[in-house]
Amino acid sequence: MFMQRKWWLIALLLTGLIVVLAIRHFRSSDQAAIRRQINSLTTNVSRPEGEGAIRLAFKNQRLAPLFADPCRFIFPSQNLALELRPQEVAAEVARVHARVASFSLRLHDVSIALAGDSRAEITATASVRGSGQNWGERPHQDSLQVNIEMVKVDGEWRFAKFEEVQVLQR
Repeated sequence: MFMQRKWWLIALLLTGLIVVLAIRHFRSSDQAAIRRQINSLTTNVSRPEGEGAIRLAFKNQRLAPLFADPCRFIFPSQNLALELRPQEVAAEVARVHARVASFSLRLHDVSIALAGDSRAEITATASVRGSGQNWGERPHQDSLQVNIEMVKVDGEWRFAKFEEVQVLQR
């Protein structure tokens, strides 16, 4: 009798563990996919000093599929409000790469809120560093708060909007 109860208890615990792991896996899969897209964006936009043209072209090819059509960029501090197609975003990044010796984009303090099955709202701090022709001899460095909107298109998360959050008025 005791052995029979023991096996039922073990089976019940294993079933519960499998259910908990399955729920955890499926619930976090969208957030994990979004984090992978953010990582891919920062990797492919950044340019370490001395990176060759072939590597830059390869990274640039991987940018367009990360963006929705169109993607909006709203940065009031720069008087910038654009709607770009994915290929145009990649072309703009290529122009920046051509004019700088190094450039890095880092998104940290990332907070992801899923708004339904096909939309996500992300808040992050963007840190930008660069050096080269645009900034003279001294390196440029800036940080700003951004709201990012992502949409799910054909099962893939894509960036649909980047908007600067103005913390202080200038």
